[in-house]
Amino acid sequence: MPAAAKPTVRPAAPADRDAIAAYLAEHLRGEGGAARYRRFFDYRWLSDADKPDLGMMIEVDGRIRGFIGAIYGRRRIRGREHLLCNLNSWCVDEEVRMHSLVMLKRLLDRKEYDFVCVSPSDRVTELLRFFKCQTLDTGKLLFGPLSGVPASPRAWRVKVWDARSGIERHLDDEDRRVFADHAPYRLAQWLIERGDRRCFAVMARRGRGLRVFADVLHASDPQLFAESIGLCIPRLARALGTVLAGLDRRFLPTPPPRTVGYDGLRAPLYRSATLAPTDLDALYTEFVPMYG
Repeated sequence: MPAAAKPTVRPAAPADRDAIAAYLAEHLRGEGGAARYRRFFDYRWLSDADKPDLGMMIEVDGRIRGFIGAIYGRRRIRGREHLLCNLNSWCVDEEVRMHSLVMLKRLLDRKEYDFVCVSPSDRVTELLRFFKCQTLDTGKLLFGPLSGVPASPRAWRVKVWDARSGIERHLDDEDRRVFADHAPYRLAQWLIERGDRRCFAVMARRGRGLRVFADVLHASDPQLFAESIGLCIPRLARALGTVLAGLDRRFLPTPPPRTVGYDGLRAPLYRSATLAPTDLDALYTEFVPMYG
């Protein structure tokens, strides 16, 4: 009898994309089939040549038996360049489950990266905590019409630019790059201005039915966003078909008036030696191709 083939762990290459998508569609399911997962790893802000890999995979006799996805991005945060890695789409066959930690360790051993996992399952959370990952947030604050709006009429004088009104002309170099990287997706990218304050915000439509809301993937000035979004609900409804916006709690320690807390989502995790929770958000993560 020939010896059973041993599992091998290796980086997943762009050439593996179709096989990975089929594997994830079979095991994780979800709407959209294999095309849903292919879209994750076909993200546009890096060319295939510039992607370090698509994640790590376990292979046995040429067949995929396990996978952890990795989506990479580059951000300028507090004046410094940072390389980001979003861990996602974790799936491993039971027979090779002992190799899960090998895959994860190979990714996390890359000290030049800051890591986020925006929607971990309970089991993934347990494993990531073993590798010193910490909770990024515990819920969202939901904004509707007039939520967070100050009493003074002076605060109601806001300007909003989007793609149709020439937002790029008003952005600084870094925000312009972020805008261009996310422009291929169905997102609402706005520049909100009040007096000398500016907030560049990126939002995605998330949820279904009565639970649809605009998930705030990024807000450069969360306080200005909180004080302004309640005035912009008609524009939000036209852009994303919802009258609710959800901002992660960590950005607003004191909930603004007329907002509602929501805790029904998985708590994201992160690991970084230099960045604080408020430095990180959902730009350059799976949420962009998933919801955009």
